[in-house]
Amino acid sequence: SETSVPSYTPGINRRSARTRRKLRNGLVEAAIMQPPEDRLMESEMRAKVYITNQEADLAIKELVRCTALARICYGDHHWKLARAHSNLAKEYFHLKGLPIQAIEQAEKAHGILLAYSQLPASDEEKREFLRCLIAHFHTMGRVLTAQQKIKPAEQSLNKAAKVLEELSPVNGVSHEEVTKIKIELTLSYARLYQKQKRTAEAISNYQQALSLLQSELEEKCTERITVLRDMATAEQVQGDHESAIQHLLQAHSILLSKDPSREETAEIAHSLAQAYAASKKEGVNGVIEKYYEDSVSGYKEVLGLENSKCLAVLDDYCQFLILIGKHKQAAVLLLDSLESKKSTFGELSAEVAETYRLLGGIELAQGDQKRAHHKLKKCLEIQILLYGSQHAKTRASQQTLDLLSKSLEVVGKERKSDTLRERPPFCAVVPQHSVPGGVKTNIYD
Repeated sequence: SETSVPSYTPGINRRSARTRRKLRNGLVEAAIMQPPEDRLMESEMRAKVYITNQEADLAIKELVRCTALARICYGDHHWKLARAHSNLAKEYFHLKGLPIQAIEQAEKAHGILLAYSQLPASDEEKREFLRCLIAHFHTMGRVLTAQQKIKPAEQSLNKAAKVLEELSPVNGVSHEEVTKIKIELTLSYARLYQKQKRTAEAISNYQQALSLLQSELEEKCTERITVLRDMATAEQVQGDHESAIQHLLQAHSILLSKDPSREETAEIAHSLAQAYAASKKEGVNGVIEKYYEDSVSGYKEVLGLENSKCLAVLDDYCQFLILIGKHKQAAVLLLDSLESKKSTFGELSAEVAETYRLLGGIELAQGDQKRAHHKLKKCLEIQILLYGSQHAKTRASQQTLDLLSKSLEVVGKERKSDTLRERPPFCAVVPQHSVPGGVKTNIYD
């Protein structure tokens, strides 16, 4: 008979384990012996990949490593350390949405750059240094804009624009690179002006950015979608709803041409629904409903009904349905979403209170005061816990409920009065008997 080979061979396994340990130790030793400049370069490359893939946590971890390696390579006062802090600041803001951490890193970079006095030794170093300054001031401008620090934000953007003028004539800097930076700065100015309610200037900057995008990049590029949507938002503030709708339709067309995700189409459908609704044009209710339905179904499909973004769009849709008198449809959607809101936001949340308020309003519009009172009472109870009894929302709900309670009391009294009027006379319901002598009479006579 054949001799079976044992599946476990102690000698072989011991040797393979030793081999693995040697290999691992060799890799660790190689990493330790690797010059910090090479490790910094590798970390920067990995960070770029993570940023491109929107892997925020990994990108931040790698950029933190870059700051440590830059300090080892160049010391505490070199502009390349400032660049590492500036890159970290940018992604704290861009990828993580953390302005406080971003400004902390940007201020570290700023302190190093202020103290740095050496002139760049070559054209290549000059290019890198100027790029570092532009990125630093631009990031500062964006973060300060988000923090509503308008004046210092504008000053930072102005500094970035001034350094860009110095970068343009330097050898080795392409026209495409300058244009790309110019587009980014122009958009940052537009958003700054939008925060200041300088709507006309914001729209002008959006148009300028759009022109640069059209002239330098492909006509149907994803960057244009963002610009068109932001410009439409500014136009709606200005009351130019027709232009806003046209720009959103343009963005929608570009989006559909590039095989978009379901979430992207849901997002722009929501924007179009809101724009058409704000325009108050006649005969567009069907269009608005279609866009809202597309948006809600898209978010449901990708994110699920319990997602906060999906629930917010659903509430917008329900408010529109209430506005056009489709109360039953709105009530069904609101009731269907109620448990999801309780699960997502909590039973004692502003979102749940608002749902009860809308449902109460629908019941009131349909003439069911008792049901309306029940829903509005639930809304009020939550609002008192959330905001206190003196908050504007709580007081408004209390006033509505008081009026409704009085109305119900009046109705109750009227019904009682009607019941008394319709009741037969007392003598008609008391039994009558025959008394001796053959005469019928009431027993109390």
